[in-house]
Amino acid sequence: MRRYDLTPVDEDTFYGYAEMDHRDPDASLMGAFDVPGLVIVPPIVYTARENVHVTVLGESDAMSRLLDRFPEDIGVEVQRVSEHQRAMETLAGRLTARQFEALEVAHEERYYEVPRSGLLAAVADALECSESTVSTLLRSAEAALVEAAVAR
Repeated sequence: MRRYDLTPVDEDTFYGYAEMDHRDPDASLMGAFDVPGLVIVPPIVYTARENVHVTVLGESDAMSRLLDRFPEDIGVEVQRVSEHQRAMETLAGRLTARQFEALEVAHEERYYEVPRSGLLAAVADALECSESTVSTLLRSAEAALVEAAVAR
């Protein structure tokens, strides 16, 4: 590993960034995804030394080519196939899943009513995290949405 960085999200969750040299098995695995018409959607989740979860968007024929490209010694299990809803083209698509969840809960808890009738503490309780974490999640989400709304 060349370098890494860990960024806390809340008390139980963090984002990790790792930069490391490719080993032959890594290059073999990632090379299979080099198919026109496919997009790997971060994060790539390593659940164990032998397991990797990857979300891939693409057209049906590109997905079929992808499955044919995996080396024989790599097992592949497709867990779900669905229609892509183009969330990245929406304002909500600019948010992380956790930011979106925080906004949903804040809305449900009436945190955004005018005048405000919901409490940050109620949002934190519902999300099972601290008020400071919720505050950061909401401010980050709001900043992303404002930037999307006013960017030219």
